[in-house]
Amino acid sequence: MDDLEFRRRIFADPQDKSPEILEAKQSSSANQALADELDQLDVLIAQTLKVDVPDHLADQVLFHQSRESDDGDELAERREVKRTVRWPLAVAASVAFIIGILVGKAPWEPSPTNLNEIALAHYYHETPFVEGINEQATLTQVNAKLSPLGKQFSAVPGHIDYLNHCSFGSNNALHMVMSMPDGKKMTVFVVPEKISQEALYSDGKMTSMAVPANDATVIVVGENSEEIMPVAKELTHGLYQKI
Repeated sequence: MDDLEFRRRIFADPQDKSPEILEAKQSSSANQALADELDQLDVLIAQTLKVDVPDHLADQVLFHQSRESDDGDELAERREVKRTVRWPLAVAASVAFIIGILVGKAPWEPSPTNLNEIALAHYYHETPFVEGINEQATLTQVNAKLSPLGKQFSAVPGHIDYLNHCSFGSNNALHMVMSMPDGKKMTVFVVPEKISQEALYSDGKMTSMAVPANDATVIVVGENSEEIMPVAKELTHGLYQKI
């Protein structure tokens, strides 16, 4: 089952437990993330639509139908019924709005800018903890960490000071810090998400570059684009599907 068919079926029935759907979830972290998000949306909709019926609503409606009184009283009754109807409609509109937000953030179409922003957030959060670390990791160790992502590097352009997995958005990613020959530090992430084109992002202090690589994305964080661009390109060209 391809991704398009999976999305069509899971949107039609988020509780579909057929063997094909289960297999598609197990074979793709993006598919699993989408299914989990739709499950959460189902729960949210169910909670939102648990509307308590106003006390004596039935009596009010029956009374309204049978009552013959002055126009002023009848108009007030009509307004009361309209208010009773409007609130569930407002709830439905809110649910539709929530669906729009979640679909806009669907995991199968990651934004390169968002990936770069996540990378910078990771950089600032983890830099104090990896400062001064020199694990002297080898290429073999790097590829062992990449194994769960189904990838491997043919080479890396710097000395590997730090190597680990990290939580990156809805996925797990490879996280490593390299010392380059000129002494500069580069932080690298390999994320199992596919983007359509490379993108640069800077917060005015540090710069992040996301580059598509097969079915993954290589992200390099450094001080400026001139330094990180060749490193990102070299890493991308050296990243292969694991055999």
